[in-house]
Amino acid sequence: MKEFELSDVIDVKTLQTIQDAFSSATGMAALAVDLNHDVTKLSNPTDFCVKLTRGSKEGYRRCNSCDLKGGREAGQSHKPAVYYCHAGLMDFAAPIMVRGRQVGSLVGGQVLPEKPDPEKFRKIAREIGVDEEKYLEALSKVKIVPKKQIEAAAQLLYLIANTLSEVGYQKASLSEYLSHLIQSYRKLYEKVQEADRSARQVAEHVSSLHGSFAELLKSGEKIQGDLDKTGSIVKFIENLAMQTELLSFNASIVAAESPGTGFDVIAQELNTLSEDNAGKAKDAHTVLDSVSVSMKEMDTHASQTQKELMEDSDSIGKLQTCINEIHQIAEELNGLCKKLSENKNEDSHTVVA
Repeated sequence: MKEFELSDVIDVKTLQTIQDAFSSATGMAALAVDLNHDVTKLSNPTDFCVKLTRGSKEGYRRCNSCDLKGGREAGQSHKPAVYYCHAGLMDFAAPIMVRGRQVGSLVGGQVLPEKPDPEKFRKIAREIGVDEEKYLEALSKVKIVPKKQIEAAAQLLYLIANTLSEVGYQKASLSEYLSHLIQSYRKLYEKVQEADRSARQVAEHVSSLHGSFAELLKSGEKIQGDLDKTGSIVKFIENLAMQTELLSFNASIVAAESPGTGFDVIAQELNTLSEDNAGKAKDAHTVLDSVSVSMKEMDTHASQTQKELMEDSDSIGKLQTCINEIHQIAEELNGLCKKLSENKNEDSHTVVA
C-alpha cells in the first residue's frame, strides 16, 4: 500500500468549504497544509497578521518559525496544540493523521485570548520594523476569543478533518485495491482467451491427426491386400519351380536313355532354373512374411493411436466446453471491471465529497 498524501485522502474543495465555515462561525483564521506547502487558501485572515506582521521580512521569518514549531508539537503529540505566536496572538495547529502518519496540519487562530497590552505590541512592531500606530490599529480589529473556546474549536476542526481523512483513506485504499483487482481480472481474461485459442488449435491438430491415421489405416489395408496378391504370385512361382524341377528330372531320364540327343543339356538348364526360382520364391516369401508382420504391427499401433486420439478429442471437447464457460464468466467480469474502472476514473478527482 502506498503512502497517501493529504490531497489523496481529502478533497481540497470540501476541506476549503469546511475551513471557511469554521472561520465564519468562530472568527478565527484557518489554513490546511501538507508536509511541504499550503493545500487550501487562508480563511478569515487578519490584516494584523497578513499585511503587517508577515508583510515585514523579520515578521515573516518569525511567523514561519512559529508555524513549524506548532506543527511539530502537534505532530509529536498527535493532538491539537494551542500556543502564543511570536506576535502575541494565539494560534493552533491540529495534525491530520492517516494510520498513525501525519500527512498535514490545520493551522490557524490569529485571535487574542484576552485584552492586549499596547506597550507589548509596540515593542513587537519596533522589532519587526512595522509602524507602531498602524500595528495597534490592526490589533484593535483582532477578535478576542477565550482560550478554552480556541482549544475547543481547534479540537472540533481536528476531529472533522481526521474523520474525513480516515474515510478518504478507506476510499483511496479501496480504489487502489480495486485497481489491482481490475488488473488481475484483465490478466485472467487475457489468459483465458489464450487458453481458448490454444485449446482450439489442439482440437484442430487432433482432428487433423485423426484424419491422417484414418488414411494411414486405409493405406495399410490396401498394402495388406497387395501383399496378399504378391503372396499368390510367389506361390505361383513356387509351383512353377516344382514343375520345372519335374521337367528337369524327366529330361535327365530321357538323356540317360538317349545319349547325344542334347537332353542332358536341357535337363541341366531346367534344373538350374528350378533351383533359382525356388530360391527366389523362398526369399520373396520370407520378405513378404516380414512385411506382413510389420504391417499388422503398424495396423495395431495405428488403431490404438487412433483410439487414443478419439479419447483425447473427447477430453479436449470437454475441456473446450469448460474453457467456454470460463471465457463467458471472464467476459462478464471484464465488462464489470470496465464499468468499475470508469466509475473509479470519474471519482478519482473527489476522494471525499
